[in-house]
Amino acid sequence: MDHFSIQAARREKVFIKRLTAGLTYRTGTGRQNKIESHDAEAVYITTARSQRPIRIARDKLRAAIRHMYVRRTATRKEMERHHAYSSAMLGLVGVVLAGLTKIQRTVRGLLRITMIGTRYFFSGCERDPTALRIIKANGGKMLLMSYFHLRDDPGWLRRIEQVGFTAEERRCVLIDSGAYSLHRAKQDGKDVRPICVEDYADWIKQHRDHLYGWMSLDVIGDEAATRANYEYLCARGLRPIPVVSIHSGDEEFERYVQEDHDIIAIGGVALMLQRSQKRKATAMLRRIVARWPNQVWHLLGCAYIPLLREIGVTFSDSAAAVLAASNKRLITKAGQKTRRDMTKNELTASIVRELVKLEHYGLGRRPQYGQIALQI
Repeated sequence: MDHFSIQAARREKVFIKRLTAGLTYRTGTGRQNKIESHDAEAVYITTARSQRPIRIARDKLRAAIRHMYVRRTATRKEMERHHAYSSAMLGLVGVVLAGLTKIQRTVRGLLRITMIGTRYFFSGCERDPTALRIIKANGGKMLLMSYFHLRDDPGWLRRIEQVGFTAEERRCVLIDSGAYSLHRAKQDGKDVRPICVEDYADWIKQHRDHLYGWMSLDVIGDEAATRANYEYLCARGLRPIPVVSIHSGDEEFERYVQEDHDIIAIGGVALMLQRSQKRKATAMLRRIVARWPNQVWHLLGCAYIPLLREIGVTFSDSAAAVLAASNKRLITKAGQKTRRDMTKNELTASIVRELVKLEHYGLGRRPQYGQIALQI
């Protein structure tokens, strides 16, 4: 079994072991569900409308829990793939993961369950097998890779497998268009091939079965061109994670929020942090998250742990584990410090472990399943 399947099996086993008959919980619509009994094969639930218990197979329950550990967020509609009674399944998953999740409601009224903590995507290692091995060995689960670097690299998927990501875990890669890398290369006077949205779409379509997801092709400083690329990808059936600049107005954020995306990425944070604008970036993000509390956010290029812990976004990424280590810098929960006594690989490993901990930050106490009454 892969890492996420093991996590799901362990959590379900603990839940079943502590479960007592009669546990009740309420759905988001206020209806009460009751767990009547369970056996080696299934859990049996009654609802306010059911005339007899609904059978939820435990293997289906584990698959739904695994989905949460992998994706970190899901709506009731997404649970339909695991059980016809998606509301009952979503509620049961919420009970099993009590203390690990929060409940949100989308702009279209659907219930969304989202894991607490920040899932970290490690970037900057497309052509660095050593860094990939260190990330994998120290608990890194997800990678962010740039189309800018992968478009001419047919061996990238094989390289991931060689460092230990199993077939089940190959969807660990989130694709960034590489617009920022292209922008930087042009600023440095390099002669680089531009990123064509048609080519980007073709590449995604070819590799989509191996991807966690993909970002829209943003154009630095041009919201209209960024929007046009987003609409093109949608028209190709490749709805991306939209990228909105932290400096965009509320109307731009509101437009994407109203389109009901699972995740919206916020760009421009990395540049603010590089310019020592930590307080300003934190204040701006605090306002954005407070303005749209039910939206799931991904911060692009952020490894500043105090900010991530305060804001509590669901996803973030950066190349800091590789770049900071190259500069003899160690990232800690308080910030960065120079460590010339550590090798680059030791620094990378330590940084990876610190960023992985964000996934568990803010979690509640161990639930007492026999007594819980959960609003889900």
